[in-house]
Amino acid sequence: MEYMENDTKNTLIIAFGFMLIFDGLLFGLINSPYCSMGIKGLWPLLFILAGLSFFASDFYIFKRLRTVFLFPSVMLIVLGVFFLMFSLHVIPVSFKRFIVISWPYWLIVLGLILVLVYGMQRIKDRKFPYMQDDSLEDNL
Repeated sequence: MEYMENDTKNTLIIAFGFMLIFDGLLFGLINSPYCSMGIKGLWPLLFILAGLSFFASDFYIFKRLRTVFLFPSVMLIVLGVFFLMFSLHVIPVSFKRFIVISWPYWLIVLGLILVLVYGMQRIKDRKFPYMQDDSLEDNL
């Protein structure tokens, strides 16, 4: 158990290192004459870079992506892309207006996802990655 905690701790330290490198590159690009947008328009890239940092650190240490870092990585990247679409005006409505209009639909989608996951778990002999601890697979 202690070995697994050290691996997770090391992965988080490496992820923080990658995040500092990626953020330094982003801020260097923002401060360069090649980028016309400031941090006000590109702040969602910080979420995307944080998610990529988790991917990079897990691959760097374990040579594969473990499920313990998969969900946070994907969620950070999805949130970053979602906010970036508003920041770059790809979605022509303000974020506030979008939430006011669409929040009931998000509840429906979330409910459907929960029902589908429950239904898929009921299938006999179905193994899901989050149902087992894959942190110890390579360490034994």
